[in-house]
Amino acid sequence: MKSIKRYKFIYIVVILLIVLLAFISFDASKYAYGEPTTDDSGVGTAIPDEPNSPAPVNPSVPVVPTQKEPANLPSNNNGGDVENHSSTVVHVDTGLSELEIDCGKLVPEFTPEQYEYTVYVDKDSENKSCSTRAVAKDSANTTISAEGPSKFDNKDIQKKIIVEGNNGQKSEYIINVHVIKDTEMIVDNILYKISSTMNIKELPGIFKTVDAKFKNEKIKVAETQDGNLRLICFINSEDSNNTKWYALGNDGVSLYQTEIREIEGEKYIVIFAGQEFMYGRHEGKIGYYIADSQSGKITFSILDNKKTKEEFGYNNMIMFALIAILFIIICICVNLVLKNRRSSKKQESENKYFRPYMHIEEIQKEIIGLADDVEDNGKEF
Repeated sequence: MKSIKRYKFIYIVVILLIVLLAFISFDASKYAYGEPTTDDSGVGTAIPDEPNSPAPVNPSVPVVPTQKEPANLPSNNNGGDVENHSSTVVHVDTGLSELEIDCGKLVPEFTPEQYEYTVYVDKDSENKSCSTRAVAKDSANTTISAEGPSKFDNKDIQKKIIVEGNNGQKSEYIINVHVIKDTEMIVDNILYKISSTMNIKELPGIFKTVDAKFKNEKIKVAETQDGNLRLICFINSEDSNNTKWYALGNDGVSLYQTEIREIEGEKYIVIFAGQEFMYGRHEGKIGYYIADSQSGKITFSILDNKKTKEEFGYNNMIMFALIAILFIIICICVNLVLKNRRSSKKQESENKYFRPYMHIEEIQKEIIGLADDVEDNGKEF
């Protein structure tokens, strides 16, 4: 009986499982199409109905997604809009193949993928025109227009060149015209500005930082002890580690390019002023030197004035001291010689006076000589 009851229990459980699976399958098919399902939050998300008769798909024909029509339609010759026969947007290349400006050279050099440039101009330049010339890559489907002043007048300006395609696409090229200031210079199309701070330790010789005027602008310069050489430090506007030194002329306007060069193990400041005029230390002495541009040998030198004066003063002191000592020694020697001569004369005259064999005339002469000596010595008989 127990085994029969056990089998009945198993049959009942199996039947219940079959009914449950059938119910789940029916419920899933009910909600497969057209009815909303609910997520955990209770918000319904619509699922599209199953199509009644789906169209066959040909794998050999690519499916092209449709896009919105362009905002601006091209016009036909009669002034009306051209009928749009396609739902796809035709791509137009709105890049430039050439771009130039009258007042200077584009920096960096023009490339179609570069959209912003700078032109450096001199405020005293005779050509102040900012007219541009541009050629589009797809000239048949694009138009070019320009915005901005046609001339510069001692201040920075900006020019815009706009390339617009007949499908509404646009590209903008920007040209910044920068007027070079008195405290700036252009080297290899790179803008350098005068730096207010400088590392004078990198310079050979002895320098100090002082104020100076350059084109009526107050700036900081590196100056030698004698004040004969003043250097201005220019710094790259885009790379602060890139610096250049220029020698300032006595007129406060002229600049001379310099270069720090090593010759025979010593560093020199080479000044390019028609000749290779250098400042630095040579054989332990700081001064100005001229070197042969081909052989590199020093052909002329001028010692630093301050250094020379110090050495000259020291040498003069030694020389004057030696002269004084020599003069004192000479005076002492002369005095000793004179005293010796006088004492010897006196002794000789005394010996002659008491010799009995001397003639009377010799004695008289000797006495007269002794009298003269007494008068010279300021003695009285």
